[in-house]
Amino acid sequence: MRGYWTKVRTWIQIIAMLTGAAASAAVLHKMAPEKLWQAKAEEVQHIKKEEEANGGTPIRRTIALEQIQWEKAEKVYDGKREAALSGYYQEKKEENKVTVCVKLEGSNVKTYTEAVIQKVIKQPQNYELTECEQKKISDIYIQVIPKNLYLQVEDYYAEYGNTMETLEEDLRKHGKVIIKEGGLREDLEEIMLPEVILRDPYPELKIGSYDNCLIPELKGEDGRPVDPLEGVVQGNYCMKAAQKEDYGTLTIVPQKLENTERVISAEKRDGVFQKEEGDQTIWVRGRRGSDGEPVKVKLQIREESPFAQMYDEVWVRIKEEDEEFVNATKEGIVFEEQSEGVQRRTGEWYLKDSRDSSGNTITEVADGLVFFIDSEAPEVTFHGLSLENNRIGEEERALTFGTYENTSYAEKVSVEDQDSLEEKGSGAGRWSYAVWNVKKDQKLTENLVEELTVSGELQWNQIEAEGACEILAGEEKQGKVKEGNYVILVRAEDHVQNQAVFLSDGVVVDMEPPKVTLVGIDSEKYYTEDVPFSITIEDLDLKNQKITSGIREIRVALSCDGTECFCETEQIREDVWESGTEAGKTLQELQKEANIAREKIIQASGHNSNDVKISVTVSDHAGNRTVTEKRLKIDTTAPQITVSYDNNEGMNGNYFQEERMAEILYQDKNFDRRNVTFDVCAGKKEKKDVRVQELEREFGIFAEWREEGEQADKKGECLYLKFEKEQEYRIRPHCKDRAGNVEQTVDYGDSAAPEQFVIDKTDPVAQIQYYCDGVEMDLSEEGGRRTFTDKAIEAKIVIYEQNFSFPEAFSEESRQMELSVKAEKMQEGEHPQDVEGGYGRQAAKRQNWERMDKDTYAATFLFEKDANYTAEFTYTDLAGRKVRIAPRMFTVDQTAPEGEIVVDGQQNAAESWRDVSFCLFKRDPYQIQITGDDVTAGVASVKYYCSEIPLSEEKVRNLPEKGWVKGDAFTVKPDQQCIVYGKVEDLAGNIRFLYPLNGMITERSEPKIKMTLEGEKSGGVYRGDVTVKIEAEDPQAGNTYSGIQKVSYHVAAEENVQENTEGILFQKEDHNTPGKARWEGTVVIPAEVFNSNDVRIQVTVKDFAGNEKAESKEKIQIDITPPTIQVRYDDQTPVNGNYYRAARKATITVQERNFDGEAVKIQADSSEGKQPVIGEWTRKQSMKNTDQTTHTCTVVFQEDGEYRLSLSCTDKAGNRTEYVKKDTFVIDQTAPVIRVSYQEQEERTKGYYHEPRTAVITIQEKNFRPEDVEVKITATLDGEKQKAPQIGTFTAGGAGSEASSQNRERDAVHSAIILYEKDGAYTFDISYTDLAGNVAKEYPKEHFTIDRTSPSVEIFGVEDKSANNDTVAPQIRYQDRNYEEKDVRIELKGYHRGKLPIEGQKTEIINGQYIQLPDFEWTQEQDDLYTLTVQVTDQAGNVTKKSVTFSVNRFGSVYTLSEKTRKLLQKHYTKQPQEIEVTEINIDTLQRKEISYGRDGEFVRLENGKDYTVEKSEPEQGWKKYTYKISRHNFQKEGNYTVTLSSKDRAENRGNNKIKGKEINFVVDQTAPTVVVTGIENYGKYKEPAKKMTIYMEDNFAAETVEVSVDGERKTKKRYDAGTLERQGGKAEVVIKQEDEWRTVRVSGVDAAGNRSEEKVFHILVTPDRWIQFFYDLPSIAGVVLMIPALLCGGIFFVGKQKREQRRRKDSKTDQRNSKRENSRT
Repeated sequence: MRGYWTKVRTWIQIIAMLTGAAASAAVLHKMAPEKLWQAKAEEVQHIKKEEEANGGTPIRRTIALEQIQWEKAEKVYDGKREAALSGYYQEKKEENKVTVCVKLEGSNVKTYTEAVIQKVIKQPQNYELTECEQKKISDIYIQVIPKNLYLQVEDYYAEYGNTMETLEEDLRKHGKVIIKEGGLREDLEEIMLPEVILRDPYPELKIGSYDNCLIPELKGEDGRPVDPLEGVVQGNYCMKAAQKEDYGTLTIVPQKLENTERVISAEKRDGVFQKEEGDQTIWVRGRRGSDGEPVKVKLQIREESPFAQMYDEVWVRIKEEDEEFVNATKEGIVFEEQSEGVQRRTGEWYLKDSRDSSGNTITEVADGLVFFIDSEAPEVTFHGLSLENNRIGEEERALTFGTYENTSYAEKVSVEDQDSLEEKGSGAGRWSYAVWNVKKDQKLTENLVEELTVSGELQWNQIEAEGACEILAGEEKQGKVKEGNYVILVRAEDHVQNQAVFLSDGVVVDMEPPKVTLVGIDSEKYYTEDVPFSITIEDLDLKNQKITSGIREIRVALSCDGTECFCETEQIREDVWESGTEAGKTLQELQKEANIAREKIIQASGHNSNDVKISVTVSDHAGNRTVTEKRLKIDTTAPQITVSYDNNEGMNGNYFQEERMAEILYQDKNFDRRNVTFDVCAGKKEKKDVRVQELEREFGIFAEWREEGEQADKKGECLYLKFEKEQEYRIRPHCKDRAGNVEQTVDYGDSAAPEQFVIDKTDPVAQIQYYCDGVEMDLSEEGGRRTFTDKAIEAKIVIYEQNFSFPEAFSEESRQMELSVKAEKMQEGEHPQDVEGGYGRQAAKRQNWERMDKDTYAATFLFEKDANYTAEFTYTDLAGRKVRIAPRMFTVDQTAPEGEIVVDGQQNAAESWRDVSFCLFKRDPYQIQITGDDVTAGVASVKYYCSEIPLSEEKVRNLPEKGWVKGDAFTVKPDQQCIVYGKVEDLAGNIRFLYPLNGMITERSEPKIKMTLEGEKSGGVYRGDVTVKIEAEDPQAGNTYSGIQKVSYHVAAEENVQENTEGILFQKEDHNTPGKARWEGTVVIPAEVFNSNDVRIQVTVKDFAGNEKAESKEKIQIDITPPTIQVRYDDQTPVNGNYYRAARKATITVQERNFDGEAVKIQADSSEGKQPVIGEWTRKQSMKNTDQTTHTCTVVFQEDGEYRLSLSCTDKAGNRTEYVKKDTFVIDQTAPVIRVSYQEQEERTKGYYHEPRTAVITIQEKNFRPEDVEVKITATLDGEKQKAPQIGTFTAGGAGSEASSQNRERDAVHSAIILYEKDGAYTFDISYTDLAGNVAKEYPKEHFTIDRTSPSVEIFGVEDKSANNDTVAPQIRYQDRNYEEKDVRIELKGYHRGKLPIEGQKTEIINGQYIQLPDFEWTQEQDDLYTLTVQVTDQAGNVTKKSVTFSVNRFGSVYTLSEKTRKLLQKHYTKQPQEIEVTEINIDTLQRKEISYGRDGEFVRLENGKDYTVEKSEPEQGWKKYTYKISRHNFQKEGNYTVTLSSKDRAENRGNNKIKGKEINFVVDQTAPTVVVTGIENYGKYKEPAKKMTIYMEDNFAAETVEVSVDGERKTKKRYDAGTLERQGGKAEVVIKQEDEWRTVRVSGVDAAGNRSEEKVFHILVTPDRWIQFFYDLPSIAGVVLMIPALLCGGIFFVGKQKREQRRRKDSKTDQRNSKRENSRT
């Protein structure tokens, strides 16, 4: 439905638009003339006003270009775009003329309608054109006409003997037309000049000159020739000849003998030889024949030669003999006798026609005739068995044998007839060979050869192969190889019957290997010294082996453990030629080399192995080989013993606290456990040669064999010994291997006391007793509990131990006796160290210890001086085991205590009472200490009293006890002043009072410090000295302060630099007055000293109150050391200097503490822009010195290119280092690519080419060197080697000024050219290896042939363009070097008879065929115009095509029709009359000609010159041709025409075209057919699924087709031809199927002449759908359109009303809900 409404709306819009446009056009048409006249009147009034204002003087008015009427213009082509254009303003008068210079869009010949004005040349009076330059004008007409180009033909010279066809072809190719005048310089290169042709009538082709007979070939647009004097337009020029004198002259000159091959042949006779290939070389035997007569050479012209038809004699003159020309055909040529060698004679010659009595018919003299006087037999070459001077003569020749085989031998033998002077012989003719098995040494002569031949010992075999063959020696007929001593004899004879016999070097066929015997080697024995042995070799046994080739070499090889370690080769024969071929030997000499003996020695020192193999390889000269092997064992190495202990913690040399385990490793390839023994002493038992199994049984030493020991890096057998029992041991291992070798030394490594030691696992026992006045004291062992006494104390120590000490002294390695006595707090003047040391020294003396019993020892010590004693005793035995007695404490004391008042650690007490003042200051609380000191007993109590004012001594002593505060410390709080008194009492009750020196005041504030660092800095690191600026301040506390007393600093570094320094910047020694409140100063940190990353500075400020403040700056980084750079490559083996054929990796190592990877600049790109792969930096920290920290990065050069590596490194401090080396190298992993391309050339037969072939060799390789290219080219022609073409110079492609990757890729392509332009068979091979060693892929060897010589084709026996009424039997001859019979096309075609089969006799000739066609039958049907065409195509595609056209006219004229006439007769019907053209050919002149036609029974005779024309061609010889052109006006009426041509020749033969089968019948029909359509009407509507319509067509002659098309969504087109209409009774029925839209039906008819009827068009609607019918009904649609607005309005009103009602209801509900909410809130 939507689609139908859209269509209705579209119809309405279209009607409105059309109606509106028409109304607008009518209004404009009505208003335009009125406004135009009004504008014109206003212009005239304006002009008059201006003239009046100017005093009546005319004013030049401006005119527009649009107001000018431009005239047509014309110019002759001059190559320029400028032209003159004229026009008129208003009326066409001279005074209104305007002339301008315009520029056309081009300069070529054509008509231009647009141009651009360049300047104004002329303009009307009182008017001017302004601002018109460079403006474009249109609607003009400027015609550029052609320029006359005058031509001239150059004279031409042609040889005698050419046919007219060949001459015309040569003129077209080589004739030259030049421009005489008229051509523009810039057009000369583009002008296409015509070819040269002969002017009619044609000249005779006899020697002489023919003036003005060469003209340029000019053709009109219809392709017909044009008279050169009239000319023809070509492009921008009219080409023509100015006068006949500009035509060329043709001169016929005598024939040259250029292509002389296959012209002359020699008469076959004994002693004369000429190859069949056709060259002009003849061989003649130099010696006389058996009849004693010299050899005579006679020459003749070859029958197949093109010269054979014109000449019959050959005349020759021998240049070297300086004689006259002789008739070589009749008289012949005789040469002087030659005894040896080959001599060359050259001759010049010409051809002569003896049938010409004047003798003038001769050719020019030609060279190229060569005679070889051959007196030498062919030379035989033995390729493998060659000998110097191998020809057998009268002198004796000894037989030698220099080749040796173990199978049959194939010898390549070739024969060549050529002497030492390189003059070619006549070539090998017959040759044969004989193989002779020689039994003994003998000498050979010609006579002996004949005797051996007669006796049958020499059997001669004929050789059929040419040039070379293979001859087998040592093979019987059944193919079995037979041993023997063979020589080969070859008898060779050349083509002129010279003969000789040749001898080869001998070949020995020896199939038996030599016998080898080894004596003196025992495989079961162990050898410890050098081993002698002998070698015996036998290759000849007179009983069993009678053939020997002699021993060639003896190879002795020794291998140890499977690896060859010695090899010695002895060459028996020393006289070996440089080429490697053995010098020939006689049979007797060979037998001397057959049996050999040698004595040898195996060096034991160099072959120390259990697997020594001796291999003796003996080879004879025939390649037979014998290998003999034996094995033996050699052991010269003593066993190795390695001992290691698990417990090496011994004391005093060989005393051990714990058991020991010994691992004994035995290493020897011939080790035997049974031969392991020990020398042992354990305790008091001692024995030698103790076996392993006896150790535990007799000595208690546990022994165990294990597979592997802890010495993993050493292989052998391990024995473990365990020493557990407490006693002394002495042990020594021994070993002997199977070969009897005994160990030399024992390796103990770092084991302690390996051969003698003591095991002690028991701790010693000790005790101590104290006595006072003889009474034993019980001293407490508790720590800190002391006993006081005023008398001496005696101590007695007793020890129980087996290994107590050495006999005379204690061990010096460790302190065995340690009596540690501390005497503390002794009275002044006493020295505790002397007391303490005295006890220790007393105990350490061995003589002070008395042996009480077995293993019991005792000593006594006395303590008598006052002191606080602490006594402790420790004893260690020789094995390191200890015993300790706990310390005891006791004191003697008779002195009162001492005391001090300490303020913050400083003494503040006077020796006696004194006046006190306040001079101590401090921010924090004072720490007050009252110290009591008693040298011996110690202090019992400490008390203090704090007063704000000073006290007198009496008052202090009398202070009540409760006033004293018990304690030894208290704190004086900040902002407080205080004076402190003290009281000290010891354990004995002694009291001491303490008096202060100064009072104290505390303050809160502490000093302030500010530090600023200055210096050159980069990235947080300093590059030089660092200056530290320091500011110190002591702030006030209340109204007072103590002042700055001291400012100090400390600088240190501990990383890569271990340095520190410190100093005092300020210090005030006077403590009685306050110090400064502020202080400023600097410290310089020297970079040379503190070149480190962990420099620290600490500044300390202290005031007089004791307040101290320290500030630090840490991790100050100072770096003045530049980085060090090292580059190392993995591949250090370049090719050709710096070329690498694999990826290369550079490892960059930077040694730097403050490394910055981003500051490392690596320049490693290649010239091609390739980038290497740069890896990540890895860091390796140095633990000793951070300056040695390394950073490593790898740069991988993976891609091909020329790289230049440079880099620099800047650390974080800015220290920079450049890599001084410039590493330049080339990576080339790509093999060269060789491509060989040829210009496109049609290849008819694979491998054959008819044009020069240019090979373009391209090698894609960046690293290219031309001299490394290896090119192999061979060239042969007719089996002869030719000079091969040379390769050109290689050039690089793509060189340009801008460097880009594309240019570089093109630069990598190197090209060279090889030109193959001469005929021949070529082979081509190429290989290349680039500078990096990459080898290009092997290029397949090419084979191809260049053949530029076209085949030779001749047709004779019938003349071209001849009329023949007698015998007609054409002959054909064709030849070519690369000819194939399948590529020969011979066609005989009659104008009327068509293509005819080729029948005739075919004869094979050299490189071609000769065909004799039979005579045409003498019947009237045979009369016709024939064309015989022969086309020969060789394998290379060279084509030679020749044709002759002739008539067989034995029975009158022959008629031919033009192409247009032929087509008319084939179609038969035409609606446009046309000209009829018929050609009549007759061998005689026609006496009468008559033409008539008939039309529907009406006869009409036509008049010559009015109704038709005749073009005659009546030469004296040849055919007569008459071309009739019958005008079209004769056929204007409709009808069926028959045309008749009648004639009579001089022989009174009458004929017409009907008799000859060439009837001319056709129909002229100019009336269109009639078409009638029934069944449908225009704009008919059919409520049917389909509608059928019927079409009727009638025509006055012949109906052709009815065409019906139905257009809709699917297009349908049908054609009904005449046959279909006839079968359907002259009508066509078409069914139109239903569619949902209107359809258009078109019907038309065409008759046989092409007349088309008027097309009938019907618009119909075919559909059974009522709705579709309704919507295509316009009144119904209009009613619906009017109803729709009303329905829309009603619908809109209804919808609006519904929405308003819904909105009202919604508002009512909302009010109700709001009311409920208000009620609920209330």
